[in-house]
Amino acid sequence: MANQREQQVRQAVDSEYATDRNKNEKDDTKDNIVWTIINSSLPAPEKEYERVARECSSVTLAGTETAGSSLAVTTFLLLSHPSKLNRLRKELEHAELLLGRKPTYKELRELPYLVSKVAEYSTWIRR
Repeated sequence: MANQREQQVRQAVDSEYATDRNKNEKDDTKDNIVWTIINSSLPAPEKEYERVARECSSVTLAGTETAGSSLAVTTFLLLSHPSKLNRLRKELEHAELLLGRKPTYKELRELPYLVSKVAEYSTWIRR
């Protein structure tokens, strides 16, 4: 999986380097870390391909590891506290019953017990 992620990062960097690097106009379709680094005021050596590719890999890996750790800790804590897991399941089932479908992400963010558990378990992750 790491090699696949590395290839995807390299493809993104290649794509940006293939475009006009001297075009500093803000382009919403180029709102990404590669474009930001290439078009920043950093010195030229800091914008070299290998450096940009390493930076993008680091950012990608950091985001993946953070999410993975969060999910692992949350799963562990819920499985360690069956009463909390059951209450969360009931809240989710109730929301689905009321809506007649699975809740959207926005709707999930409005479920009080789910939101409280996410906030509570986030404190564990930061320890």
